[in-house]
Amino acid sequence: MTKLIFNKENLFCGAFFVWCLYMALFITTNYSAKLGGMLQYIMVAFAIGIIIIKELFTLSEIKEYSFFRFSLMILFLLVVIKIMGHSYGTIFLSSMLFVISARDVSFDKILKAFIWVVLILFLLTIVGSKIGLVSSMYSAQNGRYRNSLGFSYVSFPSQYAFFFTAACLALKKKSISYWSLIGLLILDVYIYKNAVTSSPFVLSMALLGYTFVVKILKTNIMVKFTFTRAIATCTFILAPLCLWWLCFKAPLALFTEVDKFVNNRLQLSVDGIKNFGVSLFGQKISFITLDSVGRFSSNYNYIDSSYFQNLVVNGIVFTAFIIFLFTYVAYKSVHYRNDILAVVLIALSIHAMFDPQLVVLWYSPFAMLLSKYFSMDDSDFIVGSEVISKKIL
Repeated sequence: MTKLIFNKENLFCGAFFVWCLYMALFITTNYSAKLGGMLQYIMVAFAIGIIIIKELFTLSEIKEYSFFRFSLMILFLLVVIKIMGHSYGTIFLSSMLFVISARDVSFDKILKAFIWVVLILFLLTIVGSKIGLVSSMYSAQNGRYRNSLGFSYVSFPSQYAFFFTAACLALKKKSISYWSLIGLLILDVYIYKNAVTSSPFVLSMALLGYTFVVKILKTNIMVKFTFTRAIATCTFILAPLCLWWLCFKAPLALFTEVDKFVNNRLQLSVDGIKNFGVSLFGQKISFITLDSVGRFSSNYNYIDSSYFQNLVVNGIVFTAFIIFLFTYVAYKSVHYRNDILAVVLIALSIHAMFDPQLVVLWYSPFAMLLSKYFSMDDSDFIVGSEVISKKIL
């Protein structure tokens, strides 16, 4: 049985590695022209096929289950099928099938697969751009000279650096070496100096700083105090509520200052809600970003916020599912004293206020944690070397 489980997890993680690396190269880099066509459909079919095989193993091992949670999982899948045409189609479907199927797969192994994906992605794309294998996008905005480093948009390498940093810290936690922290710092600074994308860089620095402090002090902070535990538990409720207040209830002077700091993202969110509206199951929207010569269009209307973009594109039901499941994950991370994961989740909730990658698997593996609600065993929240006996009672 142990061998069977081991093979099942490796089958899943191997498929995720191949699928994630392909999607990252195809959707976010300038290699995309060489990777499209029939290959994308083959990759989606490959992923879905492996997931079906893995689920057959899982079904053969089930001894008990919660009817309510199983029903909720089926409902989530039905919602995904209904809205899949709003964004990426079968690619979106395959990504959500990975999320659902990850419920009985070690998150350690998922993180390791993702870390290897990003390392290879950076090697192929950044090094490829330096030696002329792939072109880069250059942009000058508000005095900032930005280089996409082979990615198809200038902010993409910074987003990957942030999620890579978060994944490494969530995997290793306080056991991470000082040399690894320095290596992550150098990577984040290098990416920032070229891509000049502030939000993911600031959050990466906050995560590295927090990990450095708790490593020196040899203690937890976020899960130690009642107030910080409450913040960590409710972070995926507080973040979208704060965003909503900033966009629609905050004093104009405060709105203007914050909007300036986040490069007009608040105003774009407000305009998106007002122009497109919100419905139960969303709608298909073709966002206007660049014009025919690659400059930002005067009609630019992209909604950067994960919360608001999901509300508009995928609807209230899907967004409610995501917030509920992420809140469950945050609660469990606190419950089991998984301090670094709790802090990473806070960073993700803040990042989602102004960036759209919250449940996009080729950027972030953390959406895989959502399916732990559908599992009968939640001990997988002890990522790394934590033990269940340390949980908060």
